[in-house]
Amino acid sequence: MKRSSMVPSEWFRYQTWTLPRWKKAVAAGIGSEVELNVGGKMDTRAPGEVTVTATVKAVAEDLFGGTCVRLDKGNLSFVVTAQRCQFSTLDMYRRLDIEPTEIDIIVVKIGYLEPELHAIQQDWMLALTPGGVDQDLIRLNHRRIKRPMFPFDPEMETELVLHH
Repeated sequence: MKRSSMVPSEWFRYQTWTLPRWKKAVAAGIGSEVELNVGGKMDTRAPGEVTVTATVKAVAEDLFGGTCVRLDKGNLSFVVTAQRCQFSTLDMYRRLDIEPTEIDIIVVKIGYLEPELHAIQQDWMLALTPGGVDQDLIRLNHRRIKRPMFPFDPEMETELVLHH
């Protein structure tokens, strides 16, 4: 697959768990078009659930994700899972007829690249997004911490001490 175009020809977005809505896609069957509400399960912040209409392309069982359903909408493929999990191995993608080494862009909602994903990446970036696993410490608005504390007090003086 040619990877030089500015607009990806294929890309994959992993969407976490939508229990029990994935059942609607399984019942519809491979090749069927379904409308589902996905996302927005970890907290009540915006944007919440998103309604999508997509084609069921594959269904597979996974040790961590339970029943996993691949849905396609145009050049976008995404997965809904019965159980909350991270798509962290290449086999998880391949069970759903997604060859991760041939996809232009893969978006995963995890705080770092797992070893197998890191091994195939050509470039990567971390987006600090709000939600159930927000890693932007400042945005989390901690109140009951001993101050000063980095990174909450960037003006604080620090001293690095190495212990042998």
